[in-house]
Amino acid sequence: MDETIVNLTGRIVNISSTTVPMGRVNYLHYVTSKAAVLGIIRSVAREVGEDGVTVNAITSTLIETGLDTQVVTEATFKYILERQSIKRTGQPEDLARVPLFLVSIDCGSVKGQTIVVDGGGIHL
Repeated sequence: MDETIVNLTGRIVNISSTTVPMGRVNYLHYVTSKAAVLGIIRSVAREVGEDGVTVNAITSTLIETGLDTQVVTEATFKYILERQSIKRTGQPEDLARVPLFLVSIDCGSVKGQTIVVDGGGIHL
């Protein structure tokens, strides 16, 4: 029987929002919950890091899902697009590859980090 040591690892990816650095009127509950995610990932990453588990987060700008047009005003869309380097709303595929990277074997040393997918520049 092979006596190879098995290195058990895990990957945790949380979703936050670019509303954390921007703030948003009448969305205190949402912004606060998304800010908490960022604090949680930093702490949990330290707690489980020695066990080979990575804990990271993704924040994103508006992603076209259909729901976005129901909850975001035209003025908010304009405000966000004016601050981005890429002058279009995010597409699902813009975001989809990021968690795949974060759970990959190539990402074993990335712990407690936030990857921003925002079209460039919203965090000014």
